[in-house]
Amino acid sequence: MFPTIQQTQLDLFKKHNQVALATWPGKAPSDWLQSVDSSLKGLYALPSYGFTRSTLRALWANKAVSTEVCVLSTLAWGEMSARNARKLLPTMANWLPLCDEVRQGKHTRKSAFTAFAKLKAAKKMPGMGPAYFTKIIFFADPKGDGYILDQWTARSAHLLTGQSKWPAILVNTETRATANTKPEALRLRVVDRVTADHYEDYCAMVEHIGATQSLHPHVVEERLFSAGGHSPHPWRHHLMTSWIAGPVPLYK
Repeated sequence: MFPTIQQTQLDLFKKHNQVALATWPGKAPSDWLQSVDSSLKGLYALPSYGFTRSTLRALWANKAVSTEVCVLSTLAWGEMSARNARKLLPTMANWLPLCDEVRQGKHTRKSAFTAFAKLKAAKKMPGMGPAYFTKIIFFADPKGDGYILDQWTARSAHLLTGQSKWPAILVNTETRATANTKPEALRLRVVDRVTADHYEDYCAMVEHIGATQSLHPHVVEERLFSAGGHSPHPWRHHLMTSWIAGPVPLYK
């Protein structure tokens, strides 16, 4: 079970989300792959335009499109770093079959997370952690009931529940803000010790908020994720300025 949601934070979440989220496209897959490895670009007929959430979900639902193209388009949408992508893409044969299984509806969200986590633990999927394989679960699974768990949705879960243990995230030490920098400089990552049980609890929290606010869970998850850029959405600004860095012990 997820920790208790604090009403004061939920009220803030509702208040900030009175401001509509702008629909934004991710990076064009062809441009993203060019930045990762230009020699790979010719291997895939990747779209030269960015996807929104709805158009990326439609891509996965289109059986005429290969799972490889869908995966690469999803990594581009999330703007996976070139360094991580260079580690990940040579191992595609290890994890692409799992993506196919998820796309075919052969997994629950929990079993899909478990299967991805096992590949990660076996070092068969370097460069991809929960933030990205939950993106694949979110877009690929036709049931649509597995939600993205990344630094932004995890921070939202922390603030809404008034604790920092669950889901487990750590500051990315390569860009860590110091005492003399603004808190909005912090960048975090969801760590591998997040389990399938934690993910199930997180998805249940998204659905609980949706049920109590009469919102589709996809809308809730998108609002938890929010939007950044030079003028961040009010909820994202709240996340950037209110989340406090500190030790994040294992959630039990």
